[in-house]
Amino acid sequence: MKKKLYILHGFRLSIAISLIGAIGLSLFLHQDVLSQTKITNGTTLVIENGSTLVSQGDFIIENGADVNIDGTLDLKGDLTNQHPGSDAIGDPTTGMVSFTGASVQDISGQNVFPTVSINNGAGVTLSGQTGAEGGLDLTSGHLILGNNNFHLGHLATISGAGPGTGLSYVITNGTGELRKEFIPTFLGSFVFPIGDNTSTVEYSPLEVNFNSATFVADNYVAARVVDAKYPDVNITDNYLTRYWELSSSNVSGFNCDATFTYTEDDVVITAPGTQDDIVTAKVSSAPWVTYSMTNASTHKLTANGLTTFSSFSGVDGKVNPPMDRTLADITIPIGTTTCYSAVNTLTVAGGVSTFVVQSGGNVTLIAGSKISLLPGTTVQSGGYLHAYISSTYCTPITLAPSLVDNNVGVEDSYILFGDAGDRFVKLYPNPTRDDVTLEVTNMNAFTDIRFEIYGMRGDKIMGKELQGIQTHKISLSGYPVGVYVIHVIAGDKSETAKIVKTN
Repeated sequence: MKKKLYILHGFRLSIAISLIGAIGLSLFLHQDVLSQTKITNGTTLVIENGSTLVSQGDFIIENGADVNIDGTLDLKGDLTNQHPGSDAIGDPTTGMVSFTGASVQDISGQNVFPTVSINNGAGVTLSGQTGAEGGLDLTSGHLILGNNNFHLGHLATISGAGPGTGLSYVITNGTGELRKEFIPTFLGSFVFPIGDNTSTVEYSPLEVNFNSATFVADNYVAARVVDAKYPDVNITDNYLTRYWELSSSNVSGFNCDATFTYTEDDVVITAPGTQDDIVTAKVSSAPWVTYSMTNASTHKLTANGLTTFSSFSGVDGKVNPPMDRTLADITIPIGTTTCYSAVNTLTVAGGVSTFVVQSGGNVTLIAGSKISLLPGTTVQSGGYLHAYISSTYCTPITLAPSLVDNNVGVEDSYILFGDAGDRFVKLYPNPTRDDVTLEVTNMNAFTDIRFEIYGMRGDKIMGKELQGIQTHKISLSGYPVGVYVIHVIAGDKSETAKIVKTN
């Protein structure tokens, strides 16, 4: 006959060798040594709501034993579940398993708990696949995954996590993942409070914000972080020695944004680069996909509009351009040669910001569709700035086809300068065999307008003031076949595009 031990509401039982002998519970609990408490085969331990069972030593659930927790199981030692499945702890919907030891505790076997509380400054390690249906309470100390996963149920929440005085979060020091299941209608954000203890303990959480998604049964989103440069020989110069793995199961049709937080110690910069040169990138397979530039003040990377998950890190944004980039409060000093790229748009200075090329400084600006040189952009005498439109960036790379605009790298026969609704220059035809027409629109007749044309080596081949002139024909007769850059300045507006001359 199967035996049951009930820990009743409002009752607190502390298991120790002397207490077991005194109250005669040897039929249900077996104490081999002071450090072991066993729930033996054929026994069911029931901890009712409002009651607490304190195990002073290791707690072992033998194969064939059951533990039903509606109250609190307070463990001072390790927990070992010898049951071959994860159902030895019954159907956990309420209750808590609290790890409150003074030295490192371990959880082994396959376990699905109600709520798990980590309140042990020395930490708790996993030696088996473990989950929690109610939640994870990180009061003090770390949950260290190793090579095992910790799965949070669809109603589970996380509390107490973060780099505060308790330094409580989930350490992914192996292949183990922190996994979260979501309800079918979930939209919104979830923070994976993860970090590493590779050399020092560092908190580097990952946040996902779902704009749309389909979650089916047994779904999860999984995250882990590694304190190392992503193993790709192409990552050089300006990068992070940290990467995040983000994956999912039974999640489809999603669109989400992700934010990754790194530490100052993760930043590797090659002069004359700065932390501002680092861009968020999906790096697990070629071609890399790049997103936003880092926020150097908050140490955050952002990737918006994700429809697939992968490995993410920070790489050199000069040679792996973001979709769009703003260059503000930057000075290119004497003796410095540098380059900035963007897949779509480069915006330089503007507002109260500045971009200054000092005498002896050299900078190249390359964008796939548009470069805007706004007030605050200054090239001092003896400085050099070369801006042009191309789909070949500072260092040639191949971009994911989905991220390349259909017009990038393909010349239109009719180019409009300026933003939609604010067009002020038309350029046509392009490509051309000889002449192109520059037509000024939506501008005051007294606005100072001028254009300059450069060869691809940066040599200026012509320039002209166009005040009061609405249409001007530019002749490239006598110039060789090739690509030329035209820079148009109209009042406080500035645009750059390329002209292709053909045979």
